[in-house]
Amino acid sequence: MGAISGKYLFLKSSSKNQSLDSFFASLDTFSQPLTKEQLLDKIIQDHEGDFGRFFFITYLTIFTPKEFIEKLFERYKGSPDNVKEEIISLMSTWISSCYHDFISNSAVSSHFKEWGEWVNSNLSDKQSFNLLLQKIEAGYSVAPNKPPPKISYVPVIPAHNPTTILDIDAAEFARQMTLQEFKLLSELKIHELLNQAWVKDKLMAPNVVKLTQRFNTISAWVKTTILSETSKQKRVKLMAKFIDIADILLQMNNFNGMLEITSALDSNPIVRLNNTIGDLSVAKTKVWDNCRSLLGNKLKGPQSQAKNGVPFIGNYLTELTQIDEGNKNEVDGKINIKKRILITKCICSLLNFQKSVFDFQPIISIQSFIDKLKPIENEDTLYAFSLYLEPRPGGPSPEMPEELKRMRGRGESRAVPVESSSPWLKQHLDEIKKVRDADIAKLTSSFDPDLPPQLQQFAIAHLDKQYAETIKSFKQTSDELESLLKEKVANANSTKVEDTTAISSALPSGQYLPSAVEWVWLNDTGYVPFDSLTSTLLEVAWQGDNHGKCRLEHGVFGKSPGGYEIDFKSMEQINLNTRFRRTVQRRVGWMSEKDHKRKLKELEVRCKELEEQIQKEAERKKKGFFRRKKD
Repeated sequence: MGAISGKYLFLKSSSKNQSLDSFFASLDTFSQPLTKEQLLDKIIQDHEGDFGRFFFITYLTIFTPKEFIEKLFERYKGSPDNVKEEIISLMSTWISSCYHDFISNSAVSSHFKEWGEWVNSNLSDKQSFNLLLQKIEAGYSVAPNKPPPKISYVPVIPAHNPTTILDIDAAEFARQMTLQEFKLLSELKIHELLNQAWVKDKLMAPNVVKLTQRFNTISAWVKTTILSETSKQKRVKLMAKFIDIADILLQMNNFNGMLEITSALDSNPIVRLNNTIGDLSVAKTKVWDNCRSLLGNKLKGPQSQAKNGVPFIGNYLTELTQIDEGNKNEVDGKINIKKRILITKCICSLLNFQKSVFDFQPIISIQSFIDKLKPIENEDTLYAFSLYLEPRPGGPSPEMPEELKRMRGRGESRAVPVESSSPWLKQHLDEIKKVRDADIAKLTSSFDPDLPPQLQQFAIAHLDKQYAETIKSFKQTSDELESLLKEKVANANSTKVEDTTAISSALPSGQYLPSAVEWVWLNDTGYVPFDSLTSTLLEVAWQGDNHGKCRLEHGVFGKSPGGYEIDFKSMEQINLNTRFRRTVQRRVGWMSEKDHKRKLKELEVRCKELEEQIQKEAERKKKGFFRRKKD
């Protein structure tokens, strides 16, 4: 695998985790088999170091929580004060490490209450025990607070609600996948990974089940998306898109997401589409082959070397199953500590990824698109689609499957502008559209009839394009504000819902709309933007001749008296009545220099085409004039 590009990797990477390596090294010193009583003696004496950490990762493979608290209670009642202090300290460590056992197990709570009643009869024990009660009541947790993400890139927010994967930027889709899957990984608990809980009792491993279901859903969706497209050209485009996403996910160390897509592309219904795959470019095929090379156990190497990312949990579940089934629980009547050490190393290697930090901004519209996926998961149905698209060589051409007919009959949903739940955004968008319609009407009615009609069409198209960019900019701002608002409400301690109208001032007003190119003039207080119509007309005129002059107010480039004139050579605004001059500037505001140069190039080409059309029209009229004169 080649070097990972920094283009998509916004992950706070770290060097190899030395504390985990040293912890693993110390585990080998604990490998001697022990009886339950010997193990209890050792954990009472040594629960604050590496042995205590090891014990509370795997203790549920040895004791039930009820059995463990009963044994501690019995030891406590017959022990001297120094041992009692150690047991109370052990209980504190247990609460810190396994708080879930105290809130989800009624038997533990009952025994703990019984213990408390017994302690109340002994004043010397009461104070230390009450501290434990306070910890439980306060919902004790040792989870570190992660700093908020620092966004160091420009998010690619769709201009409308995405209806297909082709509506979404590949890198942005990979980021949103990674955020969602990392959230599922972060909720994974130790007890879900013990005793094959994900197989024997799925209620005991809800987050393992969620990760597994997520994998199956994304993989089925990739297959459904490709196989429900009857156009080979579009299938090739879709496959290329998914290959790009898989490659970016791999660069982000999201091994789970990469495998979701790659396993789908390598499935029987897809991999048999030789005609489709044959039209992929050499570069795309090479990237795909690189991802495919990591399928199966070959992913374990890169995954084990990466200390940050989203791992494929299936490898760890397989390893835990092999450890559980390949090693006895007891050796010569004693607890097999070596088996627990192997389990601990596997679980710690997996859960260590929970320390990863992805500095990505959540995009609600993309995450909503992912959440609403409802693919076909029946492999026989998908294979029938595949046979219809590309029949077996020499075999009959099957009829279109009924399910595919229904899907094609429903058709693809038309992409429509995203409607915000915030009433102020709809109000602003309606105002923009009204101003746009009024400006276009004004432009049409005031256009100088002596000028070529092509130039009028160009001016209208340019104005409409500027407004489209404005609406897109509004929506991007809205998504960012809504995302921040949701985060703020989610983190609030109260249930009060914040009024979204309070943040409407963050959007630009309707008077001066942002545009790709902004024209401004200097008054006594500083530079002030022209209104959007004037700014657009100035831009059209400047594109035609950036060293000429433009007269406005009583005509687009008009020759009527009155108003003011813009001199592009001196970049001045001249009052035609008083001859008073003010400085003007042409600014490229929110567009990148690269995009601006590209748009300028497009406008230059378009202007040249218009000039040629005007010249041809003039030549045609000239020939017609002389022909009529001759007649």
